[in-house]
Amino acid sequence: MQWELMVDTNAIYKQWLAAEELARQREVVSARNYEDGAIVISRLAPVKALNLSLTDLMRRRANIIKPIVSSLTERMSLLGMDAASAEAQIWLADVWKRNRLDIRQDMIHKGAVNEGESFVLVDWNKDEGRVDLLPHPRYTSPSLGWNATEGDDIRVLQNMTKAAAADAAYLASGDGYGCKLFHENDDENQPAIRASKRWRARAANGDLIQRLTEYYPDRIEKYVVSNDQLKPVLDDGDTEWPLPWLDKQGNPLGIPVIHFSEPEMRPYALDAFGTQDDIVQVIFDMRGASHFSAYRVFYAFGWYPTADGKEPKADKSNWLSVEPGQIFGNATKGPGEASFGAINGESLKPFIDTIRELIYYAAITTDTPLYRFNSSGQIAAADTLKQQDEPLIVKVIKRQLRYGNSWTQVFDMARRVQNAFGSQAAPEGELTPKWKPAREMSDGERIARALTLQKLRVPDEQVWIEAGYTQEQIDGFQKMASYQARQGLIQQGLNAGQTPAGG
Repeated sequence: MQWELMVDTNAIYKQWLAAEELARQREVVSARNYEDGAIVISRLAPVKALNLSLTDLMRRRANIIKPIVSSLTERMSLLGMDAASAEAQIWLADVWKRNRLDIRQDMIHKGAVNEGESFVLVDWNKDEGRVDLLPHPRYTSPSLGWNATEGDDIRVLQNMTKAAAADAAYLASGDGYGCKLFHENDDENQPAIRASKRWRARAANGDLIQRLTEYYPDRIEKYVVSNDQLKPVLDDGDTEWPLPWLDKQGNPLGIPVIHFSEPEMRPYALDAFGTQDDIVQVIFDMRGASHFSAYRVFYAFGWYPTADGKEPKADKSNWLSVEPGQIFGNATKGPGEASFGAINGESLKPFIDTIRELIYYAAITTDTPLYRFNSSGQIAAADTLKQQDEPLIVKVIKRQLRYGNSWTQVFDMARRVQNAFGSQAAPEGELTPKWKPAREMSDGERIARALTLQKLRVPDEQVWIEAGYTQEQIDGFQKMASYQARQGLIQQGLNAGQTPAGG
């Protein structure tokens, strides 16, 4: 008899998706906490011996994740969006200014780099009659935290008071707010089919409720979530459910949630999380060693080390206090029968060297310039700094391309929303992101490049630009009598059919 194993493949697939989502959210929560300076300790003996509170622990953290992340994000500065027509440039600049993207872009870039992904929700502001570009993080469940049974625990919570543990658990949990993007076949390389946003809100009666909005290419569905059940809801101003998301011709506008992501949605500093734990552990081990063995310990044989030579009293009134300039003696024992010595404290240098080696290892594994962690005060030579910067520059350029594509989608969606709901249409045309250069040239490099261009007979105006002069300074140069006289000679040479010597 042949037995057949009946397997509910749909149920298994759903379980796999749930596990994948849980793992993703835990990764996001871990990335947020590490960047914020959360600490993980496996050996609690030094902590308990020092009687440190949660506040003490957080003050003594040493965060290498923050500079690893900021080394990349601080070089990712979007200057704006470019377009072919002056009309389009004006519209783009207005959207940029109204949405304060010179500041908000940092939140978007940091979220994507640190957590693996972040989002921009493109919405229409009915009251202001304009497009809103709203940064959103990746959604994480409020019931999610670092669990000791999952291997991602904040182990320092053990042996703490309930109040301290509750505070730290709050730091480690999800916030119940953010977006998520869904793709065909759950493959981010395939087209997106919908996006969701979850958050907490106050109902009319003051109760805290969970809200969910689903964004489809052609509609928007709003819900209240209660006991895992979805209840459709209309907000003020909504006339129907679901809300149509269509242009004036009745065509779908597209999903208004734009995705910014790292490759494979992987937190940028993920490879350094373990090293961060090791550094914190060594610091606390060092503090424990310093507390117990950094000072000299004195010992006496053949006599009582007390002020009166008698047995030490329980109230410590006759205990000997060692101070500079004191002389000790013993009247009842001979020089050969009594001794007084000391055990020197242990050096903390091995701990410090270990911390430096771990930081060096973190710099290597994340391709972060080592000077970002320099604590010696020594400044490396310019060529050394440039060499250390090269891997980082490559990563910045790649992300300018990756995130630039997302910014183009943001403004393209903003244009469609403006045309669908605004009284004035947004100009059409190709959009191009303008990034600040990933690596700024030094003054010496700019001057050298300007001199090379001058030898190649590049016009003076371009040479001045390459040398780093402002337009105001260039206008001043052009008004100088010497410049005007030189231009006159050049023009005379051109009229005579001669080749100009420069400019």
